[in-house]
Amino acid sequence: MRFVQSESVKASAILAKERGAFPNWKKTNQSNEIPLRNATLNSIAPTGSISVIANVSPSIEPLFALAYHRKHILDGSPLPIMNQHVKKILEEAGLWNETLIKELKQFGSVAHMISLPTSLRDMLKIAIEIPPMRHLQHQLAFQRYTDNAVSKTINLGHNATEKIVGDIFMEAWKGGAKGITVFREQAERNVFIAGIPETIHHCKVCR
Repeated sequence: MRFVQSESVKASAILAKERGAFPNWKKTNQSNEIPLRNATLNSIAPTGSISVIANVSPSIEPLFALAYHRKHILDGSPLPIMNQHVKKILEEAGLWNETLIKELKQFGSVAHMISLPTSLRDMLKIAIEIPPMRHLQHQLAFQRYTDNAVSKTINLGHNATEKIVGDIFMEAWKGGAKGITVFREQAERNVFIAGIPETIHHCKVCR
């Protein structure tokens, strides 16, 4: 992100030479530096829906689950999603089989599969398996080089206490985050649900 920010500044400085700096440049705390065309240069926006369409991971988020379904979409019908990159990894390791597929659809994770190599289970950790403060450290690392807010969800277990949530918000504030989102597992308004129930067979749009 530091590279992205640096290149953004260079490009904006070139535009400022061609077209002039943005109107309030002289009123900013950067007015003694190189004039820029843009007041702000970058942000990390929410990309949940478009990442599903493009079949890529959502921005700087870890994988929510290896197999999951999404609610409140397609006129209320759930959208099943099996991560194809994970499938490729498991196929190349010679581990992709009907038993594994069934487990993935039930749990959305491989953390409990002790038959798999530890290194593979560590690599395929999903969001809920990553400690909350580690999520926050990840967000703050990107925030240092991002002008506007960073979209990043901190996933919490369903037994997360008010103190845990409070500590996260306080550390986010101390670290300079410009926004923060937390989601408790099994919360009523959650859009993503780990696993794909047998009642969900396919996407009704692309079937």
